[in-house]
Amino acid sequence: MQGLSSNAEQLNPIPRTSPPENANLQYAPAPKYLLLGNYQFSAYYGKLSLTKYYVMNLGLYGLAGLGMMGVGDSSNPVGSFGLGQKFYLNRNFGLRFDLRFLIYQGPDVLSRKLSADTKERPAADFEKKMQVSSLLSVGAIYLLPGF
Repeated sequence: MQGLSSNAEQLNPIPRTSPPENANLQYAPAPKYLLLGNYQFSAYYGKLSLTKYYVMNLGLYGLAGLGMMGVGDSSNPVGSFGLGQKFYLNRNFGLRFDLRFLIYQGPDVLSRKLSADTKERPAADFEKKMQVSSLLSVGAIYLLPGF
């Protein structure tokens, strides 16, 4: 998602500063892309009976992977780990929910004052910091018939 969150927008101007000063976080490096390759380990497979005639198949799995994350004009290696759950609604279709944690060394946007800036700053202008982020994803599963 591009742009500032509603919380970051509230920092223009920064509350309780005299004279009023803007944080200008819109000029800090922001995430541009995330590319991950993951290994998935199926830890549990079971069935859940929702009604007398409807049974839903479930699959709990763990994830671990490596990839690259673009923050501003820099690319950083990233590691990820997490858990997920698959809900099979019928023989060919299902939903999957993942909660991943991303670990990477990227620019610390609070290491430099941006109050006087009027354009985006390069990532090299900021100190590097080890960061942990969470990522929640939802997806659809379609299994090809006959395979």
